[in-house]
Amino acid sequence: MKKIVLTLLLAIAFTSLKGQTVPSAYHNELAGSYGIMTTNQVFNVLKDIASVFFTFGNYNKDNTDYTGGWFLAYKYAPSDNILLSFTGGIDGAKGDLVENDIKYGEFKTTYTSAIIGFDYRYLNKDLVQLYSGIGAGVTLCKNSGTQSGSGDTDVSWDDPYLNFQLNLLGVRVGKALAGFAEFGFGYKGMINAGVSYQF
Repeated sequence: MKKIVLTLLLAIAFTSLKGQTVPSAYHNELAGSYGIMTTNQVFNVLKDIASVFFTFGNYNKDNTDYTGGWFLAYKYAPSDNILLSFTGGIDGAKGDLVENDIKYGEFKTTYTSAIIGFDYRYLNKDLVQLYSGIGAGVTLCKNSGTQSGSGDTDVSWDDPYLNFQLNLLGVRVGKALAGFAEFGFGYKGMINAGVSYQF
């Protein structure tokens, strides 16, 4: 009985993977997603470590809370397997400013990114799509700091810097409206997941 059930499950899975390819009419895609462990977070941690090192431990950030990255993307498919994309995203961190183990204020850092990308779908079926991709663009960083007991806020902008995304594996499950997850490294994070609509 177990062999029969297993055979039926495998047959269903194989049949679904052999479904129709995505209709060529689906040339556009809108996607919203959330990512964690972004390059902006990594850069922030490295910058904090450098600050502590060069001030001999007198300056530090504490209780840092990373918001994760929120992204909106538009993709255009000139063919069934190739997608060109433009993505805008916002990422950030906030926490306490500490000097000699005494809190003297709070900080907030906001990263805004604009990225152009390319995806290649090597499996493009009716319900399942598998793809990999790359992207590159620019990130702007805004720093805000408020001293305790003062209503004044200092704002500064870092120089724009190049950012990137390497998606090792993307999985999209669904038809026109679907959920997806991407695994890689870059401005969208090591894990990025969301919802997309193709039309």
